[in-house]
Amino acid sequence: MKDTPHTFFANGILVHNSVFIKLTVDEDTFKKYLEEFNKKMLPEELIKKYHPDINEKYFQYELEHEKDLSYLYLGDRKKRYYSIQQDGSKYIHGLNIIKKDTPAYISKLLDELCEKAVMGNFSVKDLE
Repeated sequence: MKDTPHTFFANGILVHNSVFIKLTVDEDTFKKYLEEFNKKMLPEELIKKYHPDINEKYFQYELEHEKDLSYLYLGDRKKRYYSIQQDGSKYIHGLNIIKKDTPAYISKLLDELCEKAVMGNFSVKDLE
């Protein structure tokens, strides 16, 4: 589809890749909006728009809230990112930033550098 290249029908099933949304409201308000969106707007404005004859018993497509992130770095490929959640914990998906066999001291340094880079606090001095 021209206007939403990552949303498409495959064998009559609506498929979509990961989506990141920057919230302008608090998380609870967003979850309420998302619930309403899934009930009304999603079936009418997206599913039926591209597949008007679909039987409603096949509506199994629903957007969901997965994580609340403070910072996010998107890799150069789909579904690869480094993020810091609201609670300060890190969520890394699809990136081999720090491997399992990396020594603990080096792992800690790399983690700190990644966090600084994602938060925009990284400088050449950090590498020195």
